[in-house]
Amino acid sequence: MTRFLVPASSFLCLTAAAAAQLLPGTITAGNASFGYNSFPSSPLQTGGAANLRVAGLAGPDHLQEVWWYYRLAGDARESAFHDGPAQGPRSSMYSGDVSLLAWEDVDHRGLSARLLTSVYSTGPTAGMAVQAMTLTNLGTLPVTIDLFAFVDLNECGLPANDALANPDGGRQILRSMGCPTTGECYVPDADRYQVAPATVLRGKFANHQIDNLTNSGLPLLGQDYSSAWQWQRVLAPGQRLTGRVVLAQDFRHSGCFAKAGAQAYGNAKPGTNGLPTWGTASRPLLGTQVHLRIENGLPGAFPIGLVGLAPTSVVLPGLGTLLVDPNAGLTTMMLSPFDASRTSDTPFPIPNDPTLGGLPLHWQAAFVDPLAAQGIAHTNGLALAVGGLGWFCDCTGWLPPAPATPCVPAMVVQTSNATALCWGGWQNWCFAFSPCTLTRDWRCNAAGTAWTLIATTSSGCP
Repeated sequence: MTRFLVPASSFLCLTAAAAAQLLPGTITAGNASFGYNSFPSSPLQTGGAANLRVAGLAGPDHLQEVWWYYRLAGDARESAFHDGPAQGPRSSMYSGDVSLLAWEDVDHRGLSARLLTSVYSTGPTAGMAVQAMTLTNLGTLPVTIDLFAFVDLNECGLPANDALANPDGGRQILRSMGCPTTGECYVPDADRYQVAPATVLRGKFANHQIDNLTNSGLPLLGQDYSSAWQWQRVLAPGQRLTGRVVLAQDFRHSGCFAKAGAQAYGNAKPGTNGLPTWGTASRPLLGTQVHLRIENGLPGAFPIGLVGLAPTSVVLPGLGTLLVDPNAGLTTMMLSPFDASRTSDTPFPIPNDPTLGGLPLHWQAAFVDPLAAQGIAHTNGLALAVGGLGWFCDCTGWLPPAPATPCVPAMVVQTSNATALCWGGWQNWCFAFSPCTLTRDWRCNAAGTAWTLIATTSSGCP
């Protein structure tokens, strides 16, 4: 099962007090930001107005809405996770690049819910938001539940979009005329999906009847795109269900390679403020910037980082334990000094180079501390696996662009773009490749000033 790991350090920063209602807020990671503006005020209302920007807070907003709904066995309709007066205790917390919305007992029906959102910068004008909605059965009997996620993306805020399945409804590519960016939605493990104009699909969650998604709607051409996904499960007492949605802008992941991850190992040597330990503010995805974070250090001290390609465990009498193999490409790096909160945070860029997929990086850091044995304190080890998100492959091509203008009125022109689509990809592996050509037909308007898309076809695509 694919899992998104959120560093313990990020959770430690979630210090906002629990509120009697959900509050709007924004999280940021460099040039990327995600925020909620409002929430449904009853189970019968749609909502979840949100924003996603990847070119700074002044950049275009690509997201209208992303929200979650549920239906229990015996219900006559779907219900929103809401913020109305009849709702049980709930809270909202925003800190750095992580937010958490929590319902302790959804509509007093024996379910808890946690909506965790993380935002990532994946380039100067690229980024993504990752949501994970986790439900837990608090009761003593099994519960049959349908969980739904609804997304209304408008590239650059423009309502006319083209959406293609690539290769299926779990991964959708989104473009809009007049917008330079490409949007992508990834949902790795839903049971059903449906794509339709936003007013149509949103209405399914407000029509006072049972709706199941129909695995249909792609491609969607020149319309106000929205998509929904459905998970159908039976939860035993105490069992959890997690639905995940990734909303990306101009970032194609390298999932054909080893899945990115971070794991601590070995033992630290204490100093003035206890054991200095690692925490990373982001996963080591290709083409992103990982933050090397050390906690419990000595304010003002400069840690020296050791990085190599393999771990080890060699006791150095009096000094501690060496956890990075000196015979496997060992090098050193000066890290940021510890601040007043005893934290060192050093950005470390990872090139968007597919040949680096699966590269292991092992880290340890040491610093001078007069209260440590022999005057030296050091961290435990940190193993980073450079790679992608791990469930799909970075093999998709861009949609062919419109021809140049001015043009001859009523002329029809065809553009195409050959690419290679990965199919059969799952977890860390890409089983096969298929040559694929996407073709679009355009008609020039009567004034000779613009092209209208009239057809999109594909050849050789799985």
